Amino acid sequence: MLGEDLSRFRNASKENYHFLRKFAWSGKVERLGFDEVFIDVTDMVDYNFDMINPNALHSSFFHLSRQDPTVGFEFDGRKVSGYTAPRSVDPPRPRGLSSETTVDDEHSTLYIRLLVGSHLAQYLRHQLEEHQGYSSTVGISTSKLMSKLVGNVNKPKAQTTLLPPYSSVGASESNVTQFLDNHDIGKIPGIGFKSTQKLRDYVRGRRAAFDAGLVYGGTNENVTVKDVRFYIKLDTMTAVDKELRMLSRSLLLRIRADLLCVDSDSGAPGEEAGREDGRRDSLPTRLWLAYPRTLRLTTRPRPPLSPDGTRSRTFHRISRSCDMPSLVLNLSSSIEELSERLVQGTLIPLFHKLYPEKSGWNLSLINLCATNISLTAANVQDGAGRNISKMFRRQENVLKNWKIEDGTNAATINAGLRVLDKRNLEAMDTADPEPDACTECVADGNGAIGPQNMLDRSGEDDDIWQSDEDTSQIEHICTTCGFPVPLFATAAHDRFHNLAD
Repeated sequence: MLGEDLSRFRNASKENYHFLRKFAWSGKVERLGFDEVFIDVTDMVDYNFDMINPNALHSSFFHLSRQDPTVGFEFDGRKVSGYTAPRSVDPPRPRGLSSETTVDDEHSTLYIRLLVGSHLAQYLRHQLEEHQGYSSTVGISTSKLMSKLVGNVNKPKAQTTLLPPYSSVGASESNVTQFLDNHDIGKIPGIGFKSTQKLRDYVRGRRAAFDAGLVYGGTNENVTVKDVRFYIKLDTMTAVDKELRMLSRSLLLRIRADLLCVDSDSGAPGEEAGREDGRRDSLPTRLWLAYPRTLRLTTRPRPPLSPDGTRSRTFHRISRSCDMPSLVLNLSSSIEELSERLVQGTLIPLFHKLYPEKSGWNLSLINLCATNISLTAANVQDGAGRNISKMFRRQENVLKNWKIEDGTNAATINAGLRVLDKRNLEAMDTADPEPDACTECVADGNGAIGPQNMLDRSGEDDDIWQSDEDTSQIEHICTTCGFPVPLFATAAHDRFHNLAD
């Protein structure tokens, strides 16, 4: 009989599959080959997640049945069971299980769910070994791909949990991305041998050297997921145009997000935005906080291959700058329309200045940057300008304390003037009646002789207003209104009263 008899393997695989399937509430159990099984325990984790007591994590209980609360096992809810990826000496505390935090936090909730799933995986491993006699290795994650890959980290007879965050947080990459980046592309399920060789040839820029050593159909010239993810090959104008369009859209969105603000002082409607039902909504007026003055295009050419077929790594970049087109500040046009105009009118000519040749260049990086940011329409001293329309809208509130209005305010001012006139008349009555004795020559203790104002007497009326002009000119009192008038204005003052009559 040719070939080998796999009946024993098939039978053992079926028995283990049915044994594990009875633990799954949803029945979502998938067999892969003879020795691999995927189990979806989402519903079980959901149920036990709600049952966790945050005040007794060390003695938590995992329920294996909804009907019978006594069926299950105890576990320590303070830590993940088994290994973790990335490895952590002190795993993060399950935020959301304390009084200071809430379970709404995305990463905290995911951590708790994975923690609960890790203890279920440990329980299943022990049951499989106790009742079936087979040891196992388990990976715990949110997808079949990640659970399979993370389960291969600690073999044999162990389990590994891929910890959150599963999405990028700020500038840091997610644990999923960091975990996958270190894998060779040939180790990723779903990427076959031919696809792997094509990716290697594409990234290396040459045919893979099979004579360098074969390892299960692959070569020792490993190409990781990170190499493929970060590899950019721009050697045609079509590829450059596509990349510039994507970058220009991203730059325009970033400029509007960072340099625009809503004018809270404006009561007038601003731009109008279309809706799916055809109606148009009025949006608040938006103002530019600053203007980008310069547009910079940066590229990094890839060095040629060395004689041995390798390529040296370089960080040398070539840049070219120009004035930022005014169309960037146009808020009435869409991002797509502005991006098209920016690429065709500015970026393509700028690129041709860097690379006049139609072909022959190979770029590994291309980047756009808005620089030389200048503040404008600001209320700070280093602002490049002020918003005149905003100033006129605010002047009513700014100048209201100095505004003279009709009615009570005007009557109060007139009454104040009359009181001031009365005080001036009393001061004139108490002055020296001899108009020719305004000044006299006196000698001080040192014998110096000089003019002295007769009204400036030591110890008397120190608060009377003094003037450098001749006070004899302000001695005529109008007989009609009783107001003191300078002598040179007497005739004009009389004519004023005649016109009023």
